[in-house]
Amino acid sequence: SAVRGGHTYRARVRHKNSTGRWSFWSAPVQFIAGSVDTDALANALRITEINYNPAAPTAAETANAGWNPLWNAQQFEFIELANLSAQAVDLTDVRFTKGIDYDFPSGFQLAAGARVVVCKNPAAFAIRYGGAVPVAPGSYDPDSLSNSGEELKLSYGAGTAIFEFAYGTQTPWPSSADGGGASLVLIQPEKPGLDHGDAFEWRASRTAYGSPGGDDRTSWAEWAAGYPGIGGMTADDDRDGLVNLMEFALGTDPLQPSHNALPSAGLDNGLPVFTSTYNPWASGALRTVEYSYDLSNWTGSAPPISRAVNADGTFTDTWRSPAPAGSSAPARHFARLKVTVP
Repeated sequence: SAVRGGHTYRARVRHKNSTGRWSFWSAPVQFIAGSVDTDALANALRITEINYNPAAPTAAETANAGWNPLWNAQQFEFIELANLSAQAVDLTDVRFTKGIDYDFPSGFQLAAGARVVVCKNPAAFAIRYGGAVPVAPGSYDPDSLSNSGEELKLSYGAGTAIFEFAYGTQTPWPSSADGGGASLVLIQPEKPGLDHGDAFEWRASRTAYGSPGGDDRTSWAEWAAGYPGIGGMTADDDRDGLVNLMEFALGTDPLQPSHNALPSAGLDNGLPVFTSTYNPWASGALRTVEYSYDLSNWTGSAPPISRAVNADGTFTDTWRSPAPAGSSAPARHFARLKVTVP
């Protein structure tokens, strides 16, 4: 972990015998360090929550016996790391090397499906969030996350990137996470090939201060319990053509037939666009927008071009077709919203 892949190094060694005497230095050996394969770590891990500009301390927090009068709101900062895989992940030699400096202790294991929170100030964090949150040992103080956005890098060894991206504070990044009391939370951590640097992959937390160590999304079971008697994911209880899994993903009522939430198509400056309203808190319903010109071959879309946050908490996103309308484009454009269970 002391060397970086692809870099050239020169090493010499000497030995100490049983009497404590040292040998002469060996002749130098020059070598190029091999690259480290971090794919397994990138597939298993996600940075799921960032609290870069926390809400100001409350009167109750500053009155706490453990509060230091020199502290400010930045003391509540944290980054959450989740293991989405079915196996424990050894975080030995895993570290944050940009944005903050933090090394996970040697032998630190993150259990399958577990989350761990890296804090700037664990004592201040405990005053706000209590002692039940899984917190990584140590802290990244005196570093602080930038309130104007910056690059973060989770590395293996001396700097081999696992994730490297920049978060921001301007639209389309959620504004309420910038000092408004919310944190940044990934919408779909399970999404294959997720780009942490894409603002459209993030939302504001559902509750003030965020949900460190937990998932603030609604599971299928929790959602279904709100509609007693409905069938399974593939049932269509209200017979409107949308199975319950789709109703869950779109944020609609499975007992009230309606087509109002169905995606729509249109043109924007001559380019085909596809618009869909959905529930960003649906856990276990992976949404993908795909395009086709023949209804046989489908390709994934680029990120949305716009987002509206609706009064009921749903999002309305608009995607643009990869090919323009016009004489040189295919005669037909098709788009679909696919919902799967990871």
